[in-house]
Amino acid sequence: MLRLGVIIGVIALLGTALSGLAAYRVHDQELAIDRIALARAIDVHASLVQDRLTERELLARVASGLFRAPSVIKANMLEPLRSSIYAFKTDFVVAAWIARLRPGELPVAQAELRQAGFPNPTIRNYDGTPLGPNIDRSLDVLMDLEPRNAETSKLPGAALDRQPIVGPMLARAMAEGKPVASDPTPLLRGDGPIGIVLAAPVVPQGATAPAGFVTFSYEIGPLLLTNDDLSLFSVALKDPRNASDELVANDQGAVTSRTRGPDDPAPSSTRTVAFGNHDWSLVYYAKSNAVRRAQQTAAIV
Repeated sequence: MLRLGVIIGVIALLGTALSGLAAYRVHDQELAIDRIALARAIDVHASLVQDRLTERELLARVASGLFRAPSVIKANMLEPLRSSIYAFKTDFVVAAWIARLRPGELPVAQAELRQAGFPNPTIRNYDGTPLGPNIDRSLDVLMDLEPRNAETSKLPGAALDRQPIVGPMLARAMAEGKPVASDPTPLLRGDGPIGIVLAAPVVPQGATAPAGFVTFSYEIGPLLLTNDDLSLFSVALKDPRNASDELVANDQGAVTSRTRGPDDPAPSSTRTVAFGNHDWSLVYYAKSNAVRRAQQTAAIV
């Protein structure tokens, strides 16, 4: 009986050791498979986002190259481009023509806005206040936009060179001579959807300085944060205005900002995409805990 007990004990120990080894291997395999699947899904998402951004930057470059009018002080500069713009991509919020005007050109520009039928043709500061009597600088004035509706038609005539977000973007686009993206900003109004404005300088043939800018505004949600409900991760955009903040989209696509604390879970991965001569960081968080899932599977084994 003692010998039989010893044999049974040895077999039990051997079975336990083999089961433990099998559980260990299953744990490692499950963990590796989950990590590979997550990394592959993240790579695919980041690649699709980059393709989408490249297409929209190409649209801005093409649109800026199509301007051939002898005068840029017009309130219908986008008229020849409307069919082309909508044939290419239609997910922008607003496409706009911003003319760079010298002080002596302001009366002509104001007359153009009045003739075009905009409700407020007076050239004014971006916040609606009057310009003042003595203007000694060039102004970046919104002269035309698409689509035209009751909300957007109120915007032409605004001088944007001193607008906190758009102004620096236009100055950088003028200095670098290439499309430049703004920091995230509300679109159309102060409480509007958070988006990004892409500005492409328009340099007439034979000129050395831009005569104005073609701009396209996009919501951040569909541009950068689109995601499948069944995906393995959720995605956020690291806010370039504040390193500790992230921009996230809810199920309806509305984008809000959140501040990360020291106790928040670390991201699973980070990817960088380029848009408007600017690098944007996409932060990915796994929806399921791969380590816990691997441990549960190993325990079953």
